[in-house]
Amino acid sequence: MLHSPEDRRALRRDAEKAEAWAEGNTGILAEHLRGSSHPLIAYGAGGLPAAHALSLATTILLEAEPILLPADEATYHILPYRTGLKITLFSALPRDSSAYRLLETARLVGHRVAAVMPPPPEELEERMRIHTLIHPPLRATVLAEAMLALKAAYTLAPRSRGRQERLGREVGSLAEIHGELWDRYAETAEEILLAAEENAVTVSYTPSMMGPAYEAAQRLGEATGRRIPLAEASSLTRSLHPGERVAVFYTTVEELAVRELRAAASRRGARLIEVGLNTDPLTAQIYGLMIAMMINPSRRAPL
Repeated sequence: MLHSPEDRRALRRDAEKAEAWAEGNTGILAEHLRGSSHPLIAYGAGGLPAAHALSLATTILLEAEPILLPADEATYHILPYRTGLKITLFSALPRDSSAYRLLETARLVGHRVAAVMPPPPEELEERMRIHTLIHPPLRATVLAEAMLALKAAYTLAPRSRGRQERLGREVGSLAEIHGELWDRYAETAEEILLAAEENAVTVSYTPSMMGPAYEAAQRLGEATGRRIPLAEASSLTRSLHPGERVAVFYTTVEELAVRELRAAASRRGARLIEVGLNTDPLTAQIYGLMIAMMINPSRRAPL
């Protein structure tokens, strides 16, 4: 066993602290997003899960039409040619030069940015104060930022019965499910890590689970020292090979794509390691990130 009781306790602490931080900053990000029908959402290093979570949440809950781009693409191809943009930037790693380039360009051109990212160096922070800077915790940074994204979008959503009511109960207590997730998926996380150590795994996802799959691939890369292939489930059906293992993150809403992947794996002698979540795709992203956090790079599988 690669996991220990302390790992389970660490997941609980990290999830609870991440959610407490997100709750404390929800109002700041929500105010920035208010009234924006075409928000530009950019991501730097490690920021994709939160950016994708916000993009999906604003699309579904606010009926917005967000533009989701890597930070450098936004900097070079969007910011110089638009006026009055309202930008949300996510980055999870310190000293992210692509995030700094976006913030500096936005400052010069006159765009408003809410930047959810670790503190920049002191010599840069003073220049960046024109923007709204929200600094995440140093542990569980990716999870904390994604929780913030979902909570901020939900805060602005019109209230109705049915889905919104059910979603509200989940959004208000995202960390509570950590124990249930651990009991169900800790062994699966170990299986994925072992397959990566054997250089035999590809990480895949259905559309709403891009963020958790990305984080899982990053953690597997840290653990193995190798780049882990990452691909959408529908793109893999023709490229599987015998002996390959595919760790696929999905929600049951999107299971049709996984059925096709199962059939292709059976024909080609590959095998799926399934991380399926039967919950709302918006909260499934958060739960999927908690599962990805069970892939602990500091506990490398034996070679």
